[in-house]
Amino acid sequence: MSKRKQKATVLITGTFFFAGAILPATVSAQEYEDSRFGIFGAYALEYNWFMGQMEFDDSDYWNWVDGHFENLGAHWTRSNTQLVWEVIEPELNGNYVWDIFSNPDSVITNIYDSPANVNWLGCFHVGMGQGGFRNPLDYPDNWQNFLIAVVDRYNGDGNNDLNEYVNVKYWQIGNEIAALQEAGLLPEDYAEIVALSESAIHSIDPEAKICLVAPTAGFQVEPYLQLSLQELAIMEIPFDVIDIHHWGNAENYRMQAIPEYRDILDNNGYESVDIWSCEHGTWCYQPDDQAFQTKSEQAESLVKRYLWNFASGLDKLFWNNLMEWHGFGGNPGSVFNSMGLIGDGSLCGEPSSEFNHIRKNYYSYALLAENIDSHRAVFIGENGFHDEANGDYGYTYFDLETENDIQFVWTESDSTIYSFYIDVEYEWTNLIPIDDNGNFETLILQPGTHSITIMTGDVFLLKKEEQSCVEEEANGNTPPANQLHQNSPNPFNSMTAISFTTNESMGNTELMIYEISGRIVKTLVNSVLPDGEHSVSWDGTDENGQPVCSGVYFSHLRAGSGTSGSRRMVLLK
Repeated sequence: MSKRKQKATVLITGTFFFAGAILPATVSAQEYEDSRFGIFGAYALEYNWFMGQMEFDDSDYWNWVDGHFENLGAHWTRSNTQLVWEVIEPELNGNYVWDIFSNPDSVITNIYDSPANVNWLGCFHVGMGQGGFRNPLDYPDNWQNFLIAVVDRYNGDGNNDLNEYVNVKYWQIGNEIAALQEAGLLPEDYAEIVALSESAIHSIDPEAKICLVAPTAGFQVEPYLQLSLQELAIMEIPFDVIDIHHWGNAENYRMQAIPEYRDILDNNGYESVDIWSCEHGTWCYQPDDQAFQTKSEQAESLVKRYLWNFASGLDKLFWNNLMEWHGFGGNPGSVFNSMGLIGDGSLCGEPSSEFNHIRKNYYSYALLAENIDSHRAVFIGENGFHDEANGDYGYTYFDLETENDIQFVWTESDSTIYSFYIDVEYEWTNLIPIDDNGNFETLILQPGTHSITIMTGDVFLLKKEEQSCVEEEANGNTPPANQLHQNSPNPFNSMTAISFTTNESMGNTELMIYEISGRIVKTLVNSVLPDGEHSVSWDGTDENGQPVCSGVYFSHLRAGSGTSGSRRMVLLK
């Protein structure tokens, strides 16, 4: 397998440039295995019209994809046409044909060769589809031998590998439930197929992960999937991931079945199983029989799809797609011709001038990944603004590098007011770009209490302005005479100790706990203290001794008539 060729710089928009790479990444893709952000189908060679217009060969295309994955911060992809048993083993004789229409060797190699450190969810097709249908239950030994051959070829264990790049660790048994039903497979049949597959895959790679077939909407639990996993629980068959594909108009961003799927998994002994959505999106412009949606509405929906569904228990979301399909399934009016992060300037009312044009949702995706991917932040929970019954949404993340809070807020009502207190400068950014060049509207908020009107259609990020601790102290936020030190541990589960230094000459000392909204939760100290070091514990309760919710809080020290600073703390439960 030859490496992709070195190529010249490719222009992808008026301000973004990147060059293809010819060396393997120095960081293993597995270091980003926990990444929340993926893009469906990006490396598969399914974009012939676009490649022809760009005069791309396969290597040109993969270099183009690599650059975008690096720009976006995407570390996962999935495709479902590389591993079709009926095509790779046309005769049941153990002779496998790897040089097939979907180019599995090249596609998988160029995923794991990517400088963006990309992981692949490999999908074994099961059910009706290209190549007809061969029931694994009719040929169990042949099916298992096929799976063993595939995993042995691509799992990167150093034995019989295709090359030094491939390193596949996640395998999906079936693409979508509809193909199983069309083939007449019942949930108990599918469970038997998963049992055969799990045994074969783990015989060659005990560390491999298994993903189940996907329903095609997350609005409610799919009975077929529920019955299948209940059968698997009875059979005591382990698996690691369920996949839920989810599309729809911009307003239908909520995968409302996620909490119920979580309960079903937990009640059947699968507490550690992840919930992913590996095909997910909404369109812009106007596919057949669908409402017109603007690029701003598409970007707004993307942001909400990530934030709301992550908050509801989703572990990963793969956008559908990087470059959109052209005439998907022979239908020029398909919604899948208009979902991409990059447009192809054709079909569904899209202007031809937007060929190879980066959409607003591209920039929103990149900004989200930069702030909340798993190696960057931990989800804390709902913040004080959140009131879903009244259409207000607010979520908090904990930045692992700066140890600061990150807030996201929006409203589904016409408008609402968000009031909050900050002790230092914060950035207030609308996550919906104001133009096609990826510019975002950002305000710098000064310390104090703010009341900001939020309008429907906007999603805001509230984040501490980046500056060093030395710079903060130089700005006089913590006078030397009275210092509030960091609490420990932070984040904490049940108890944290807040240490501080006082000077008796400053007079009465107050140490209070605030919500981010500015509301006082509890007063820990309100007295004159002697000079010296002090430490007070907080057990995560309010003035009435009632436990408070998980989230971000501030310890605020005040001495005499002045203030001596605030420190953020994160309560996890």
